Amino acid sequence: MKLKPFLIELAILIASVLLIRLLVIFFGKAQFDINLHDTYVVSSGSIISLPVFLLIFIVYIIKEAFYRYKRRLQNIVLLIALFFINMELSKFIGSLAKMSKTVSQFKGWTIYPPLSALPSHQPTVIPPQPDPFSHISEIFFYMQIFFLALLVILAIVTGKNWNTDKNGS
Repeated sequence: MKLKPFLIELAILIASVLLIRLLVIFFGKAQFDINLHDTYVVSSGSIISLPVFLLIFIVYIIKEAFYRYKRRLQNIVLLIALFFINMELSKFIGSLAKMSKTVSQFKGWTIYPPLSALPSHQPTVIPPQPDPFSHISEIFFYMQIFFLALLVILAIVTGKNWNTDKNGS
């Protein structure tokens, strides 16, 4: 590969990372935090890597569609971005599963004074609330399956086009 296309691709990657970092600096923080009634859940700052890989993936999937995925280096960058998206989604699904387990162990609220102490009323049973994280983790699970299928498809296309251009451009 010639030096100029390599430098252009490197500039696109660096610009993607810097764009996400600047957005985090100006509009938010690199942490994911949830306030649940009496529990405050905070994740690490590594969650910011998911938008970086998503931006790189979106830029390269659109850019390489015009070239019909025949360029090696760009396809490898695309495959690596998809791989890391799947890794970050796995970590995120794991943290949602831990939060779901914590929420499912919660037995409910106690209402003071207890309604059973009142003479004219029957005790009111509060039904258990559905787990709020089960649907979210299912959505991320299916997103991960979609990205894995896309990773396999792009790997096959890259493999088919690997030896078609002998110049390496």
